[in-house]
Amino acid sequence: MPELPKESKQFFSKGINLMASNKATEALTQAMIFHNFMKVTSIYQGGIIELKGLSGPLMGTPLLTFSLNISLQAQGPESILEALRFTDATSTAGLDTVWKVLQE
Repeated sequence: MPELPKESKQFFSKGINLMASNKATEALTQAMIFHNFMKVTSIYQGGIIELKGLSGPLMGTPLLTFSLNISLQAQGPESILEALRFTDATSTAGLDTVWKVLQE
């Protein structure tokens, strides 16, 4: 199991605790700092390449397009934050072992 960079552990822990306390705005700052530590790691870079897949269309690969006729509703940031709910998916995602290591 790859380890988190030791500098990022405190931000991960603080972010999880703030989300569990329903403090989304404060948790966002912690999550952004944690993300900045993670995005330079080789495991993160490998995952991004895996998600993006091969570049350019291949024969037999469907090209997806999106309609420009979608109507957009303007929503303020407050209404978006009110709609967000915290759900702890740590064990569902298999990250409970990482969480236990961080608590040590």
